[in-house]
Amino acid sequence: MEKQENKFITFLKNPSWDIYLFALLIILVNLVAARAFFRIDLTQSKSYTLSKASRDLIKSIEEPLSVKVFFSSNLPAEENSAKDYVTDLLEEYQNAGGKNFSVEYFNMDKKENQDMALDYGLSQFQVQEVKSDEVGFKAVFMGLVFTYADQIECIDPIASQEEFSNQNYRFEYKITSTISSIISKASLLDGVKDDITLTLYKSDILEKAGIQGFEELDSIVEAALKNINKKNRNRIAYKSLNPSSSEAEELLQKYGLQVLTLRESGRSPVSATLGLVLQAGDSYSTVPLQIYSQNILGYTLNTISGLDTLEENIESSLQSLVKKSAKIAYVTGHGELNTKDSREGCTNFASLLSSTYSLDDIDLSKENISAGTGSLIINGPSSSFSQEELYKIDQYLVRGGNVILFLDPFNVIQPQGQQAQYEMPQYIPNKTGLETLLSKYGIEEKNNYVFDEQCISQMTQQYGKVNFHYVPLMQKENLANHPISKNLGYIYFRQAGELSSQEAEQNRNLKVTRLASSSAKSWTASENFIIHPLYISAPEDKSIEQSYPLSLLVEGTFTSAYDSDPTSTTSEGLSANSHIKNGNQTGRLLIISTSCVTQDIGENADQQPIGLFLQNLVDYMNGRSDLCTMRTKGLNVNVLEKTSSSLRNLIKYFNEIGLAVIVALFGLFAYVSRRNHRNKIRMEYNGEKK
Repeated sequence: MEKQENKFITFLKNPSWDIYLFALLIILVNLVAARAFFRIDLTQSKSYTLSKASRDLIKSIEEPLSVKVFFSSNLPAEENSAKDYVTDLLEEYQNAGGKNFSVEYFNMDKKENQDMALDYGLSQFQVQEVKSDEVGFKAVFMGLVFTYADQIECIDPIASQEEFSNQNYRFEYKITSTISSIISKASLLDGVKDDITLTLYKSDILEKAGIQGFEELDSIVEAALKNINKKNRNRIAYKSLNPSSSEAEELLQKYGLQVLTLRESGRSPVSATLGLVLQAGDSYSTVPLQIYSQNILGYTLNTISGLDTLEENIESSLQSLVKKSAKIAYVTGHGELNTKDSREGCTNFASLLSSTYSLDDIDLSKENISAGTGSLIINGPSSSFSQEELYKIDQYLVRGGNVILFLDPFNVIQPQGQQAQYEMPQYIPNKTGLETLLSKYGIEEKNNYVFDEQCISQMTQQYGKVNFHYVPLMQKENLANHPISKNLGYIYFRQAGELSSQEAEQNRNLKVTRLASSSAKSWTASENFIIHPLYISAPEDKSIEQSYPLSLLVEGTFTSAYDSDPTSTTSEGLSANSHIKNGNQTGRLLIISTSCVTQDIGENADQQPIGLFLQNLVDYMNGRSDLCTMRTKGLNVNVLEKTSSSLRNLIKYFNEIGLAVIVALFGLFAYVSRRNHRNKIRMEYNGEKK
């Protein structure tokens, strides 16, 4: 007897049930996709994909982080699309963060939720609403509240009115920056996997020098560290070492610790050292702690500087070590642009950075560059630096610091008095001493202006199209594929000069990147020019035109421009040396050949390509390169590439005529192919050719 087939198998084989099986399959696929799905982001800047920096930050969270979402219902179209985008984005964060990241949404139609939002410091803001053919305003909530440990941060509103209207949302940058800030406030070491060690290098032989506070030094350092550890879950270990005389010089070259030489009558000089170092893996940061001598009424008094601010200095060095320093030193005293002068200074530039960084003025003739300084900015100096000031800049860079220079090729002297309108400005080559320092690093700053046929232009009624050749317009092909400029379509520099990096490029310890260059239709002038659009025209001899670097980034281990400390003196008793000749930590030097770039940004600088460029370069120089490309996600900053008139005509006629011709030819080809195919069939079956 034949074995009877299973009824379920028979059911599956029955064609009448195929439609039901197909429906079941669709349901099962949707159920699986609801929990395990993937998306493909085809945008150039990956606008709808969470950046690696954001994912890494969320995964590093050590305590639960909660996001409370306060969005009103029935929002106008632009704000509602922003709400949908934020909702999707928070879901991406939640998927990356797992159990330590939670999101809670509140119904803002309820009075208690409105009161809760107000208690957190959120406020209602007015949005424009079109209803019943009338334009009105509606008060809405659109804020986020982040809570982590005992810290609270808010984003209120999630975007400005201009960003809503321009669709420039940049939500991921804001959210990630806020999360990074709140984590840093709770504990600087959250997400840091390396062990942190604070080491006191103290040669016991220094006891003979009669240094005030030397015997209590260990207990003072331990007490300061104890307070720091309270805020960082006791993550920082401590040890005290007694380096030998032969190790002192090694510690100077490795960490930049001060080498002290004891000279006593009838005895050979003995080397010793004193210093405090924070270390995590291969990275380190030196805490300011040095011995200095004072002569009081003919008596030499040796004391230790830095003890009164030791706890603050350790915390600043810790911020620098884990790349969470938000402190920028802004050099003053040499005619630099004033950050508080809205007319001739760079107020908007300072405002642009104020949301993330603290710009602290520093007079290098009186102050040292303090611990925890993320970067040093010198913006538009017009007078000379002293050797002492140049040496401080040099040693900061050699020790792994980050220096940003905005240098003008000329000092522009405007005419004064009653005849000012009839006289032309004077252009005097700008010599500050920084050019000498740069030459030691292989960078040459030339005293000329770069003019470009590819420039900013403007249509006027009187003169027609006016070209501002002294404002080169740099498009994508003139910008480096670098985090600072990667997603930007264009930037422009006014009154920029030529930079050269040939010698630096030959240094194997340095990497040189041309961030921005003029177009191949550029030329230079060092004399006999007037910066006015009507007095500058392109040269007839096109062979002299070429591209010139206008901004350079130099990274690597720098060699000092000095063989020794030019300010040091040798005397009987105790003398000190902290000069580093060859650096062993990566330093960064960024030069832009004009300071006008920090003046030519409007009030909404964070929405302009030049403003984004400046924010990116400061982020990169402060160790936050992961934020650069995130900032420009979804921004419409690209411009059309300029083409020749013949190419434009070719494209136009191709669109008007060419496409129609191609369609006609394709139809003709299809007709001939089908006719040949029919004839072939007739011959096959009828044996005759038609």
